[in-house]
Amino acid sequence: IAQQDSTPMILLIGQVGRDMMDREAFQEVDYRQMFGPLAKWAAQIDCAERVPEYMARAFRVATSGRPGPVVLALPEDMLTETVTVADAQPYTATQAQATPADFDAIADLL
Repeated sequence: IAQQDSTPMILLIGQVGRDMMDREAFQEVDYRQMFGPLAKWAAQIDCAERVPEYMARAFRVATSGRPGPVVLALPEDMLTETVTVADAQPYTATQAQATPADFDAIADLL
């Protein structure tokens, strides 16, 4: 429904530990198959150092063009890792807005 309604959102979903992937582990989710048709982008973060990169891209994808949902899978064992990363820049959403000159140009075309 989020994609249909053009609602930007980022879903962080749990995934089994990296050592259990592709072994049909209990509660392993094929997130690409499950969420792919419903999301603008579905990815898994396998390296804790890349969390800021993935989150920045997730915000960008969710809000660009036609807004919609993004799904990021987080392996259980990665959630306990400690890493040192630079602080992420705050996200600033931009809205497309026509200027008075744009309206004049459209009126001239009509």
